[in-house]
Amino acid sequence: MHGLDRKVAIVTGGGGAIGRAICQRFAEEGSAVGVFDINEEAANETAALIETAGGTASVQVVDITDYDAVAA
Repeated sequence: MHGLDRKVAIVTGGGGAIGRAICQRFAEEGSAVGVFDINEEAANETAALIETAGGTASVQVVDITDYDAVAA
């Protein structure tokens, strides 16, 4: 992955095992990562791992199958 420095990546399911790995990879490439997950605790853990490694992450607790929740 190249050209992702200073980009923003939104990863749905970012608190799960695969989502977490994807979030971390984007962060390693210099992207700010939006960790979207219905599980707040897992999403916060992912964000903490990214921030501990020097990256930038924000958590959004949302069920992406609910359009109104995503829009809000």
